Amino acid sequence: MTNNKDTRNDIHQVSANMGADSESIEDKFLKVQRLNWTLALIVKAYSILVHSKTELELYDGLCESLTSHKGLSLAWVGIPINDDRKSVKVVASSGKSVSYLDEIWVSWGDNKNGNGPAGLAIRTGKIQFFNNHLLSRQFAPWMKRAKEFKLQSSFSLPIKLATGQVIATLTVYSEQANAFYNDELNLLSLLSTDLGYGIESLRTRLSIDHN
Repeated sequence: MTNNKDTRNDIHQVSANMGADSESIEDKFLKVQRLNWTLALIVKAYSILVHSKTELELYDGLCESLTSHKGLSLAWVGIPINDDRKSVKVVASSGKSVSYLDEIWVSWGDNKNGNGPAGLAIRTGKIQFFNNHLLSRQFAPWMKRAKEFKLQSSFSLPIKLATGQVIATLTVYSEQANAFYNDELNLLSLLSTDLGYGIESLRTRLSIDHN
């Protein structure tokens, strides 16, 4: 006969396992939600790409689409400038925290202002994500300003031509820490090259129209 002590131990073990399973299911559910959001964003981005007549229209559309989602308070597109400081120029932006951009300077050079998400994305040609600004030394030049706007995490997607040249970067900010994950970012990285191809098509079309 099983004694009461053994029964209680079995119950505790089953409860613990159920708790672990429930947590695992919840994590999977949240992961699916994030992936669905990312796929919806990618579909929207392709739609914007197809209907845009200029690069600026594309960039504006991407920023507005991103910041229409809850929790994403800022999106901006920057292009690398070949000046002495290797500056990044903002050409499109959207979101309730857009004023954040008024008092920051971003570089794509190998300097302290070039080691944030946008600068690194341009310089390396790879997607960058900063999942906790408060814990990142690289984000130090913009920390005070980011705190004012409660911007806790960000990612930056390089937009590349077929040659591999980065012509712009799309940077997105969330008010939540750890808002972006590898699975979503891997999907978004596929968008990077496609946006580049789309821009090349836009440029070709405009060139033909002008001729």
